[in-house]
Amino acid sequence: MAKEQAEYVDLIILNKISLVNEKQLEKALDYVHDLYPGVPIIKTASGNIHKDAILGIDPKLVNYKENLDYDNHESHHEHADSVQAFGFTDSNNIYSQQAIDDLLEKISAWGFIRIKGIIKTDTGYKLLNTVFSRTTWQDLPDYNKETRIAFMSKNALAYQQKVAELFKQTILR
Repeated sequence: MAKEQAEYVDLIILNKISLVNEKQLEKALDYVHDLYPGVPIIKTASGNIHKDAILGIDPKLVNYKENLDYDNHESHHEHADSVQAFGFTDSNNIYSQQAIDDLLEKISAWGFIRIKGIIKTDTGYKLLNTVFSRTTWQDLPDYNKETRIAFMSKNALAYQQKVAELFKQTILR
């Protein structure tokens, strides 16, 4: 059943990691990476996770190599499917939803596993959620802050500058 669910998983949270030793944690991480290759993992000791990490709109908060709130565990174990992330914020511009859809189509072959953000579009604020190549938009009528978007993949940083250039082309005003 876990293998069947794998296609829908876009974030994994390992909670209560302080209850296991380093070897047990590494074994659990290996198992999770085998089931869900490339999916970002957040490790926490107490279940305290910043909301932007869950929403995926602050890429600095989604990095499974670092612990968010557990200082006693230091892991030097590297996984071949590590995830890199970068993001943009903008409080001045309005973006074309259609142009963003076109951009997502253009970069779909670049291996992004998740793209998520809150974007001020020509029809209002929208929550963008792209998992692999499946994209959804949701209206956010009560949101009125900045545009924020995060891009995650195994080699996201290699595409950061090009994505920034392409994303600027989606600005309406």
